[in-house]
Amino acid sequence: MLRAVARVCAVLVASSTPVIAADAPPEPVPFGVSSAEVVAERDVPQACFTFTDRLEKSRAVNYRDYVEVTPTGNGAGGNGVAGGGAAFDGTAVARDRTLCVEGLKHGQSYRITLRDGLPGSDGKRLPNPDARDIEVPNRKPALTFRGAGYILPRIGADGLPLRSINLDRAKLQVLRINDRSLVEKIYFGRIGQQMSDHEVGEILDRSGQEVWRGEMAISNSRNQAVVTPFPIDAVLGRLEPGVYIAVASTEDIKPGGWDHKATQWFVVSDLGLNAITGEDALVVFARSVRGATPEAGVELRLLARNNEELGKALTGADGLARFDLAALRAAGREPVQALFAYRGAGDFGFLDLVTPTLANAPPAAGAPNAVPGGVAVAVPARPVPGQPDAFLYTERGIYRPGETVHLAALLRDADAKPVTGRPVTLKIQRPDGFEVDRRPLAESGGGSFAARVEIPANAMTGTWAVTAHGEPEAGSQPNTLGPVLGRAEFLVEDFVPPRLEVALAAEAAELPADGKTTLTVDGHFLYGAPAAGLPGELAVTLRAAANPYPNLPGYRFGLTQEEVKPLRSDLPGFTTNRNGQAKADLALPKAPESTKPLEAVVRATLLDIGGRSVSRDLVLPVRHQPFAVGIRPRFEGDGVPEGATAGFDVVAVGPDGQPMDKEDLSYELFEEEYDYAWFEANGRWDYKVTVRDQRVTGGTLAAQAAKPASVEAPVTAGRYRLEVFDPKTGVASSLRFAAGWWMTPTAGERPDQVDVTVMLPAYKGGDTAWVYVKPPYDSEVLITVADRKIRDASTRRIGPEGAFLEIPVDPTWTGGVYVLATAFGAPDAAGGPSKGVARRAVGLSWLAVDGDERALDVRVAAPAQNRAPPLRHRRGGGGGRAGRPAGLCDGRRGG
Repeated sequence: MLRAVARVCAVLVASSTPVIAADAPPEPVPFGVSSAEVVAERDVPQACFTFTDRLEKSRAVNYRDYVEVTPTGNGAGGNGVAGGGAAFDGTAVARDRTLCVEGLKHGQSYRITLRDGLPGSDGKRLPNPDARDIEVPNRKPALTFRGAGYILPRIGADGLPLRSINLDRAKLQVLRINDRSLVEKIYFGRIGQQMSDHEVGEILDRSGQEVWRGEMAISNSRNQAVVTPFPIDAVLGRLEPGVYIAVASTEDIKPGGWDHKATQWFVVSDLGLNAITGEDALVVFARSVRGATPEAGVELRLLARNNEELGKALTGADGLARFDLAALRAAGREPVQALFAYRGAGDFGFLDLVTPTLANAPPAAGAPNAVPGGVAVAVPARPVPGQPDAFLYTERGIYRPGETVHLAALLRDADAKPVTGRPVTLKIQRPDGFEVDRRPLAESGGGSFAARVEIPANAMTGTWAVTAHGEPEAGSQPNTLGPVLGRAEFLVEDFVPPRLEVALAAEAAELPADGKTTLTVDGHFLYGAPAAGLPGELAVTLRAAANPYPNLPGYRFGLTQEEVKPLRSDLPGFTTNRNGQAKADLALPKAPESTKPLEAVVRATLLDIGGRSVSRDLVLPVRHQPFAVGIRPRFEGDGVPEGATAGFDVVAVGPDGQPMDKEDLSYELFEEEYDYAWFEANGRWDYKVTVRDQRVTGGTLAAQAAKPASVEAPVTAGRYRLEVFDPKTGVASSLRFAAGWWMTPTAGERPDQVDVTVMLPAYKGGDTAWVYVKPPYDSEVLITVADRKIRDASTRRIGPEGAFLEIPVDPTWTGGVYVLATAFGAPDAAGGPSKGVARRAVGLSWLAVDGDERALDVRVAAPAQNRAPPLRHRRGGGGGRAGRPAGLCDGRRGG
């Protein structure tokens, strides 16, 4: 009976449990074309085919042999070749999964056949011919100003460059902004931004007026980008000084009320302004943009955020004027926001004093700290203005658990003078951030403090932190610490002191593609003897190079969307010879198929028997590509304003690390669409990002060793990626950037560099320092001597041959000062993108002041020789004499 019931229960349980069938493995997708796209928004259109798998990377494959292109008749534009016309003369470029057929014509229809046998990766082949009917449309009408996103000065009769595609006429409107309305625009970051119909109407209603409206004819070239200058002088005549906005539109492009039109901000002025802000003052240099000469008698007005006028000044014969910022702060005035400049009845200029317009000054040679942030800011802002600095020192950097850290602290002001009578609190933190101790420090005199930090025997290993805090603000809660005045770190580890010194060298300064070279390891004991007969280990890590070409700052190399994971491999070990040396052959593992520059990090570890092993690293560049492509944006930060023209410099770099001539480079501009797919995993939500590329435009480039190639493209709001590649070798690089209203306009062109050289390593107070300044062209050079304060400012005309400057060294300078040279040249008269643009160059160097006069004379009286007492032990039992020195091996047996 029980067995029968058991059978019934078993049947019921089995029938109530759902049967889950195993998922069938997905069927492999056959190799073929998954999609086709026509890219018409470029000078030479192309048809791109995306495959289900990667294409063959071998350069021996000529994909043009697998493509048949036949014109089928007139297309949308009616300018094509009739069916059965001339043979197609174009190229086929394969990259990853995409094959692009180039050489098509706008307005033409084609039948493109991909022949069977077209090779893919891993031996795959296109099984059958794939024929597609392709129609290449004409390019969409487009209208934009080439300098959009930036404020252009109006100089000469060149006009404002208006870029158009497939347009015969354009409607233009010129607005003038009231001076006092500019402060609001500057504060909210609207200067230089593109404008909609709604915003144009708002300006006309509240803050400006229309000064001209009309139409302009365009010499149209079908399906090609045309730049037509809008002649301001000839059309508008004499304008009042001020800030103007040119807005262009056309009937062929009908934006809505919130869609942005082609907009260009410009200033009717020949005044160029440069400001340097220090802790004490604001120095302004006014010059002529046309002649790069100082302008005297320019009226300067300093305005606050609330439009309050904070002060006035007139420039002298050297074009310089100075505002006392310390006095304004002492009087409790509003923070500065903008500077307006007026000269007579025909010139006007302004500066935004909150956002620095130049943040790419070259590094200062020999400077101990961060270099000045740019022309608008003389020195980096202090994190805690007005507070002294606490300099914390430990007698060494690493300790064992149970030892004692002897900590010393010096409290100094900005001039390195002692600060006395100020309370200081010490806080000690473990590596996990837990606060171990907090104690007040007693001053030992002269702004000095000392403390003993006992490390527990069971202390957590890692990096411990000690911070010195000042007095908290009045009204703070109990146990609240004041601002951090100084910080020090030390390491707690169970360590054995090293006894070896190890050097690692390679025969080759850089590695070829096969990565073969000979390594030399040289080991010595710290007391001088060779580390003979010691074993050692070798390992190499292949990784992406962080700064592959230091001589080309600002350039990006390799595809940014490509990830290179470090690849580590162990090499055969070694044993040092009688001289403490060993040689080993280095052979890199197979390099990853990457477009990024690579470097090999070789680590040699010498094992000290009975002591601590010592390791040394050697970084060697790996030249696994025939050359490299570098891209440098002409804008600061991560993007440009909406509607601006994004500009880039492109350079080809040879195996020697120097720019080279390279023709037939191609570029593609993609707009990236990010798709976020959310999913739940392990009880929490996560997401996966998928990036979809939409081709925007493209073309060909020719980079030169003497001058980089140029890429310019107007962009609307969105995220973009520029790719530059060589179709023959596959060498490629890319750069991501964004466009939107939230981007702050910065200088449109990067400055050139001024060579600034201080002739001696250090000078004493009262000496005269000799500084050599060499601009790249004949310039009016603004020489600024500054630390946290602006110590001196002057101007001088210097040619490209350079000149020596004599700078008196003030004894009150602390550790030194920066010498900042800003050179202004006349506009470039040569052709190209920089024609008519005022030239500028920057450079700086550190002028060190000899610190011997400030050095403390510390002496420790110690005996010439200190001998430790002999080690003694007491033997138990007979046979030994008490107090006899113990010997580990004294050659005698028994007692």
